[in-house]
Amino acid sequence: MRRVDHRGTARGRIGLAVVLLVGGCLDAAEVDVEQAEVVARRTGEQVVAGLDTARDKVVAVGGDLRDAAGQAADEAARTVDPRRVEPAAADALVRDATTAVACPEPERCTIEAAYADRLRANPGFLATQARVVPHRSEGRPDGLEISELEALPRALGFQARDVVHSINGLRVQSLQSAPQLYLQLRSARRFTVVFTRGSERRTHVIEIG
Repeated sequence: MRRVDHRGTARGRIGLAVVLLVGGCLDAAEVDVEQAEVVARRTGEQVVAGLDTARDKVVAVGGDLRDAAGQAADEAARTVDPRRVEPAAADALVRDATTAVACPEPERCTIEAAYADRLRANPGFLATQARVVPHRSEGRPDGLEISELEALPRALGFQARDVVHSINGLRVQSLQSAPQLYLQLRSARRFTVVFTRGSERRTHVIEIG
């Protein structure tokens, strides 16, 4: 009778079980790796899509901000554009300048409050009342020289060739500073103007009341 080596059979079964177990683990590991790769790939795609969406939103917001800034600049330019002043309003302002301005002293003048309000409502009109050019002293800018002037500055006592250095302590050195100066002074009720006439330094006070 043939003897069966149960130990060998057992070892074979164990070996087979180990092979199956290891093979199953490897298959499971391969499946896990593949699934992980799929998840990572999908996650990466979602991240890229999210970044693309965010970038598009940032670009859109940036475009909106640029458009808003451009519109504001255009509106500001239109506000101070002399061509925006109605001819009838400009004529009335010129006509009323001599009666709305009173100068009880050579260097002190008063502008009627109602007339000042009309000037503020028509800022472009002020740009038509004087022509100025940069003035330099010892090679450095030191003010704006009045080369031509109309009714309002004449009524206030200014003359051609006066060089304006400052208004309310704010230095006037270039044409580029004029819009900012206007914004800072538009609500003021008193203006102290320092200027030079010939070789004489003068101070002119203009009050609204």
